[in-house]
Amino acid sequence: MTLAPQLLTQAERLVRRRPGIDGFPLTRPALELSAVTLAAVAFTLPITAVNFHTVSLVAPLANVLAVPAFLAVAVTGAITATVGALVPAAAQPLGLLAWPPAAYMTAAVGMAADIPLASVEARGVGTGHALAYYAALAGTVWLLVRLPRAARPVAPPQRPRSARRALLPAPGVGAVLALAAALLWLGITAPVQGRLTVTVLDVGQGEAVLIEGPDGNRVLVDAGPSEDAIAAALGRNLPFHDRRVDLTVLTHPQADHFGGLPAVLERYDVGSVLASPIEADSPAYRSARDSIREAAVPYREAAPGEAVDLGGGARLYVVSAPARGADPNEASVVLRLVMGRASFLLTGDIGEKREAALVRSGADLRAVVYKVPHHGSSTSSSPAFLAAVDPLVDVISVGAHNSFGHPSGDVIARLDGDAVFRTDRDGDISVSTDGRRLWIETGR
Repeated sequence: MTLAPQLLTQAERLVRRRPGIDGFPLTRPALELSAVTLAAVAFTLPITAVNFHTVSLVAPLANVLAVPAFLAVAVTGAITATVGALVPAAAQPLGLLAWPPAAYMTAAVGMAADIPLASVEARGVGTGHALAYYAALAGTVWLLVRLPRAARPVAPPQRPRSARRALLPAPGVGAVLALAAALLWLGITAPVQGRLTVTVLDVGQGEAVLIEGPDGNRVLVDAGPSEDAIAAALGRNLPFHDRRVDLTVLTHPQADHFGGLPAVLERYDVGSVLASPIEADSPAYRSARDSIREAAVPYREAAPGEAVDLGGGARLYVVSAPARGADPNEASVVLRLVMGRASFLLTGDIGEKREAALVRSGADLRAVVYKVPHHGSSTSSSPAFLAAVDPLVDVISVGAHNSFGHPSGDVIARLDGDAVFRTDRDGDISVSTDGRRLWIETGR
């Protein structure tokens, strides 16, 4: 309220030098919206930097695109909520009216977020920096208030207009038709419900896989190497208002797979934890186990043959969970996810020895989508194991420029002919299915 009018005044001063732009009907609304957005960003910048260690560079653009839809979102959302509370059966049809403006709004924000350098990290910013910033901002506002306002030219008096006006002038009709066409297009392209989605999260040199069932059930397989990495990855892929993870699976006790668990337990409502029977004697692992106890989350060890029903025909099976005493990597819980003709194999960090044992066991290892074990290490993905899995799509969770040389060139050569995706190059990798087809979307 303090800064926006000053910014608007200065913007109008610049625009009046260009009569063609000044006379355009949308110039004034665009200037007002931009001024309010810039003022809001200016006053909240330190808050976001201190709390989220990130600063957005595209917030003004995102607001200019998204805010015009806010009124429609608020009105249709309020109508849907009110009528739905009185007549629940009417909630879903009314929700179809509320969905298009909300979908446009989130699409506009997503498009802005995908722009290169949409945000920058702001590490090391503390309260002292914020206070210094606000002092400088106060001085800037004071200077702007003291600047003389630009005088707006006074138009000569005009003759009174006729009392008769067109009820629907041509621009109004055009705007209504354009809005109707946009809503129709959004309705046609609405997301299809009932899909199973598996997202291999980009958490650097580590691993975390988010499974979302057709009915909305969520499973997080491993939690990445650090709390910051998993918090950022889940924040990109889950709605901020739904802090729920029904099941967390810890495939094995290696820090690059469980390091982010405390953040998951702190920030999300975790239903239960399913873990490898193998435990590690390390401070990090003991801390992770302590966080499970403190959160009072049910904990159990994985057992071969165990199945989890994700609804909508999707089921998650524990293919193998070795007994105690095995090497931590070889002790990884191996999971197979099935929905219709689609199948996924999640392998943790198993190596050739464990792969050979799985092949000898006769377990059903076939999978359309293969999460490559151990970040593409040369000690995994043996030819015999790949022949048993026979995948079409391979996903490698690996950190950029890691010191281990992952993924191995030999493994990449063995995967030749498949569609290969890597988190270090592609970002988050989401594979969704209706049981018959696959849709693959990458973060980059």
